Amino acid sequence: MTTRISKYYRIGFVAMLGILLLLLIILPKSAFSYVENRKLQHELTLSWKSILDKSFSSQSEQFVSDQFPWREQWVSFKALAEQARGMTVNNGILLGKQHYLFEAMKEPDWGEVEQYVDIVNQFINKFPQLHSTLLLAPTSVELYPQLLPAYASSYSQADTADYIKQRFTDEATFIDAIALFQPLAETEKPIYYRNDHHWNSYGAYYAYAAYMKTLNIQPLALEQFEATTVSTTFRGSYHTKGQFYGTVPDTIERYDSGYITSKVTIHDDGSTMNDLYAPSFLAEKDQYNYFLGGVHALMTIDNELTDQALEAGHSFSIDSMLIIKDSYAHALIPFLSQHVKTLYVIDPRYYNGSLEQYVNEHKIDELLLMYNIPTFVTERSLVNLKY
Repeated sequence: MTTRISKYYRIGFVAMLGILLLLLIILPKSAFSYVENRKLQHELTLSWKSILDKSFSSQSEQFVSDQFPWREQWVSFKALAEQARGMTVNNGILLGKQHYLFEAMKEPDWGEVEQYVDIVNQFINKFPQLHSTLLLAPTSVELYPQLLPAYASSYSQADTADYIKQRFTDEATFIDAIALFQPLAETEKPIYYRNDHHWNSYGAYYAYAAYMKTLNIQPLALEQFEATTVSTTFRGSYHTKGQFYGTVPDTIERYDSGYITSKVTIHDDGSTMNDLYAPSFLAEKDQYNYFLGGVHALMTIDNELTDQALEAGHSFSIDSMLIIKDSYAHALIPFLSQHVKTLYVIDPRYYNGSLEQYVNEHKIDELLLMYNIPTFVTERSLVNLKY
């Protein structure tokens, strides 16, 4: 009887592996995981070179992991089980107090950070005619340590920003938003989303105001913008990655001055938008894509002054600006557009052209590099600034 049962177990196990292999082959492949907010390995490149350098082996391993049947449902089930037994961390996301979710930052690889700063310095120094700025934003875990679950910790983003600042070129401006945001974090109005890794529009306003002051440009007062709530159901990247139950959705606001109209050209596919916002994304999972229609390799934003702006004596202070950025810039750009006639927006994670050549081919007056701190210290695409 034991031998027979053992045989059935073996047959069942082999059958299960066969079924999973079949599903892995026939099910559609996903290129991006909104749960984990990252690209997935969805293709395999088989060649003699990939076999000899063992890259095919690592590709295959990552492919199986990323395309495992119903992977995201398994992640959700694991989160429910972990939360049921009192765990406050799942998939790297911390369940904090007051319905906040956080992602702890690990200590950076300082050799890599120094390499990235050197590359940024070299890029900036190629264009001495430009006024250049590096704006680094903290994530919410740095500003709300009192809301972290018991025994949770995160590496100091303040120390990280200071390390970068000490090595940053004297030929450009460095803005560390931590000191700017610490007093704001003590107020009742949130400056970050609870369920997402981005700052909200209210937080982005204060970063804009600080940046404008470094350019000797008077920012518009907060009271000059009309804040409109466009969503009360936003659950962003931290929620989709952590999959915790019982969280409270966030509110998304847009801020309008009435001073500009904008046309956005998305060069990835040639499409255009007649606004800085894309309302259709409010019906989708990642509602943060409401800002600028999501992540694109290259965008051009052409702004025009309205009659209201002309009557108020408002004018553009900058003809053209190049923004090299991560997605934190998306909530910032509507404010910058109040003062810049043309913005060129490049995400080096997806842009395949030469950034040096792009600057040389376009009349750029101002250069802004905009990143959140955890992204900057791990972002391999910064190497693209060398080319």
